[in-house]
Amino acid sequence: ATCCSCHTSGSMATPTRLPAAAATGSLRSTLSDGLSGSFAGNMRRDSGGETSHEPSKYSSPKECKPKLLSEAAVASADIPHNVETSSQRQVIDAMQGSVALNAAAGAIAGGSVLMAVFPIDSVKTHMQAHGTSLPNTLSTLVSRGGLGSLYRGFSPAMAEHALNRGILFGLGSVIKKKLPESWAEPVRDAASGGGAALFKTVMLHPADTIKCRWQLGQPRSELGGLYQGFGPAAMRSSVGMAIWLSVRNALERALQPSDPAEGPLISYRQFISGATASVVTDLCTFPLDTLKKNLQAAPSSARLTMSEMVTRLFADGGLRRFYVGYTPRLVMVSINGALFNVSLVVSKWLLGPIFPE
Repeated sequence: ATCCSCHTSGSMATPTRLPAAAATGSLRSTLSDGLSGSFAGNMRRDSGGETSHEPSKYSSPKECKPKLLSEAAVASADIPHNVETSSQRQVIDAMQGSVALNAAAGAIAGGSVLMAVFPIDSVKTHMQAHGTSLPNTLSTLVSRGGLGSLYRGFSPAMAEHALNRGILFGLGSVIKKKLPESWAEPVRDAASGGGAALFKTVMLHPADTIKCRWQLGQPRSELGGLYQGFGPAAMRSSVGMAIWLSVRNALERALQPSDPAEGPLISYRQFISGATASVVTDLCTFPLDTLKKNLQAAPSSARLTMSEMVTRLFADGGLRRFYVGYTPRLVMVSINGALFNVSLVVSKWLLGPIFPE
């Protein structure tokens, strides 16, 4: 759209469109020069007022003559929606940018949000593990250790969460860049998010098990017990991230401003897309999280298989037993999702000059 390569047929030259990636590169590299008239140096007015060309490398009729781009042409240039222009500040695709940028922004956003919502996560973990109501859980926690008990296990959780999000977004961006661009964007989102989530679960599940047991006041596990609950954890993580990234990016594209280069960095869009994507994901995967927590919390002497734990939970309360603790979870998920998406966008904007594409 910004330049053309020409093929000749007799004396006629037929322009053909360059691939989008090449057109985008040409647009970025010649935009400022083109708009200020750098190509005008090859043009002059003769005495009759007609336009003629000075001798140049473009003088051959069989060669392409670069076109001077107007601002309107630039605005309507045929650039794929997943390619960010130099002036665009919007983070439409959560995986856009360099691998280092995605890893750093994901780690910072994940760690900062965890600090705010960790007490809710502690309450939710106790409710899932013991099947108790919210008032009873709060009363038990406060009587055992005061408000400080709500932050039990915070140190390993912070390390695990920051590393979790760093791997998730860093590796996710690597996978997405290698997927065929002919695939639909939601498919590329789901594949990259699900693949990265599965890998990080393999790496970080032991740390999550330690966090869960510290929250419940249980002793540390022996090495073999650190992978208890891995099956549902892997399913929940991979399926959940596939859903989250697909829904989040779809909402960002649907709600993006008409002029992304001029729109505000942060608006209602980031809150809506982050919260909605997180709630939809959690509704689909919360039973797997309950199953995982119960497998992690089971003592080694009474270790159960996944099917045995499913049977026990159903006998304990049916399908509702898998959603015990969902009231505080819903609040945490919506707030967490909105704040994480905002933090991710701001982190990418701030770190962009440090980690260029």
